[in-house]
Amino acid sequence: MVASTGARHREIRAKKAKTFSPVRSRGDPASVSDAGEAIIDAPVQETPPSYDEAIQEYHRKRMKREEERKRKAEERKAREEERKRRRREIRAKRAELRLGLHQVLGAIRKETEYRKRHEGELVERIRTLRRRINAGLPADERKPARLRLEGLKDQLSQLQMGSLATVLKLRSERAVLRAKLDELKGKATTPREPGELCPVLVVMDDRSRYTYALRVLPSATTDEVLAILKRALPPTVRYIITDNGTQFTADDFKGFCEGEHDILHVRIYPHHPRENGRCERHIRSMKDELELHDWSNEEELGIVLIKVGEEQNNTPHQGIGYMTPASFQTQGVVCQA
Repeated sequence: MVASTGARHREIRAKKAKTFSPVRSRGDPASVSDAGEAIIDAPVQETPPSYDEAIQEYHRKRMKREEERKRKAEERKAREEERKRRRREIRAKRAELRLGLHQVLGAIRKETEYRKRHEGELVERIRTLRRRINAGLPADERKPARLRLEGLKDQLSQLQMGSLATVLKLRSERAVLRAKLDELKGKATTPREPGELCPVLVVMDDRSRYTYALRVLPSATTDEVLAILKRALPPTVRYIITDNGTQFTADDFKGFCEGEHDILHVRIYPHHPRENGRCERHIRSMKDELELHDWSNEEELGIVLIKVGEEQNNTPHQGIGYMTPASFQTQGVVCQA
């Protein structure tokens, strides 16, 4: 049987209401009454919150975010304190082992000097007595002289054997101490836990803002810094501006600048980072870029730093006339670290 025109129109309007209205019909969505009409609920009018309620909700969310931030900061501070405590313990153990190693080396040196001194005296006495025997002694003195000669040889042999045993024992102790030192050195460079601070070396050109190196320092030692600089710096660099970190005040860094490459090393005044302002601003830009990336360990951070450095080198910079550092790069300019 064909439905009437009015019922057909009502059925079409009901289907459209089901399709586009956020309000569902009662019962089965496909069910239709005998007259062909769908039963639809009237839309519920949500009452907007008042101004006071909105302000209270805003402050509640803000306090919640502030508490979460403080909690994370306290956790991060606690992890950093624990890491510092572990490093202090490792340094104390390493200092104790170095002292023991120094004492063992001193004992080996003293034992060697003692053996050489007494060995020389005994050898000289043996030679003298042998010359007297060969020169000819009376018959009654020849036998006692030979007995004394044999006794001196036995003393020399005992001295050499005893000294050798002592030196071997001390050398075994030295090997054990050095193995413990190497083990502690490995523990000092273990990967950091998530949330812990990680030192990063930034090497940039002062004029073109070109990033020569952006590398992670696992243990932040002078050797790591020198290894990076030897690979990254161009041969035309004439002077370097750095802060007063222990990596840059060490004698090895001074020897690298003065002895090998003839580079003038300029350190900024303590607690005045503005003297290295361009590098500090460059670091801030790097931090802004790092917030757009994720990583979970030092290896992933190293990969991210390489990408960030390439992006910075190919980004127009206002200080160089909106040119990219890669295109503006020149030779023989100041390098800051």
